[in-house]
Amino acid sequence: MQTFVAYYRVSTQKQGRSGLGLDAQRSDVEKYVTGKGILIAEFTEVESGRKNNRQQLQTAIAKAKENSAVLVVAKLDRLSRDAGFTIQLSNSDVNFVCVDNPHINKMTIGILSLVNQDEAERTSLRTKMALAEKRKKIEQGNYTNSTLDPVTGQHRMMKPDKKGIYRLGNPNGYSLQMSRLGVEAIKRIAANNKNTIRAKNVIRDALRADPTVSLSFLANRLNAYGLSTTRNKTFTKYNVAYLTNVVREELKKDGVK
Repeated sequence: MQTFVAYYRVSTQKQGRSGLGLDAQRSDVEKYVTGKGILIAEFTEVESGRKNNRQQLQTAIAKAKENSAVLVVAKLDRLSRDAGFTIQLSNSDVNFVCVDNPHINKMTIGILSLVNQDEAERTSLRTKMALAEKRKKIEQGNYTNSTLDPVTGQHRMMKPDKKGIYRLGNPNGYSLQMSRLGVEAIKRIAANNKNTIRAKNVIRDALRADPTVSLSFLANRLNAYGLSTTRNKTFTKYNVAYLTNVVREELKKDGVK
């Protein structure tokens, strides 16, 4: 019988104590496991999705390895919004499944994590731009918030606090809404990216010349050619890992060892 190790994540200590968000994750995981095997362990992490120093996740991975179990989570973005970290996980010899998309595998998870991280950064940028526009309107004296004055029935003008500071946005932060793209749609996005195609060609030539070439070498080679990632970042041994795995699989299909 297949065994499973569950990994849950909540954003704050308050959520961890109250069970907010955790119950939904546990319910989704239990529904997935039912009829497929047994859940032998559960681990809950309390921290931000952008941090990768997750002790509970590392413990969950070790537990899964020890018992030849499958690591199961409710959502892919709960593993990490950092693409490099997710790719490292996909290379860790641990079988894992994402309940929100159980058909995701080690080949497609890298692309999906890149899309998630890109969306997180775009959302952050849009929020900063919106807040900057609000500050500009406040300085001009023509910005109102959504609160109605109980006497006049009109929107109240935004006012500063006792320290003269205008408080904008959610004081407790905001939750990023990650896009859910199908596997086929994600593949099309990657296939149509000209920069990705050029990078794969460089990697393919390097692997044909030396199949044992290191990821650091490939990253340096891509940077030397002036290529960049889909997020316009320089290549590192971490973010080049996924493309390298894809190219290796393609070479295998072509009969190249």
